[in-house]
Amino acid sequence: MKEENKKINIKLELSRGEEAIREAEVLFEKNFFHGAVSRAYYAVFHHLKAILFTIGHEPRSHEGAFHLFNIHFVKTGKFLPKYGKIFKKIKKHREESDYKSTTIFSKEDTQKDLGEMREFCREIKDFLIKNNYLR
Repeated sequence: MKEENKKINIKLELSRGEEAIREAEVLFEKNFFHGAVSRAYYAVFHHLKAILFTIGHEPRSHEGAFHLFNIHFVKTGKFLPKYGKIFKKIKKHREESDYKSTTIFSKEDTQKDLGEMREFCREIKDFLIKNNYLR
């Protein structure tokens, strides 16, 4: 993947991620906690895909994205292990939210997920800026 294409793909994924952040926040404000949790996951997922473009990888699945992030960014020390755990936890919550109707997310649970979503996405953006993929 050419450097110019990397930057274009990174910006596109970040745009999708930022939109998902706004959606999660609006849903949270309206007390739609299941939807907020689901959109929080997609915010994290799109930010994660953006960083994978820096190394020329485009994951074929959500599990693949998680695996590549752990191998290339967590195990190499570029990101703390807690960020892999945040992704995994929010992914689990999204699956429960979307597919397990008996799962209930409280305001406090959702607020915590949204806080972790913001932290994860901020770390990704800081990395991209520091490494000259964003201005």
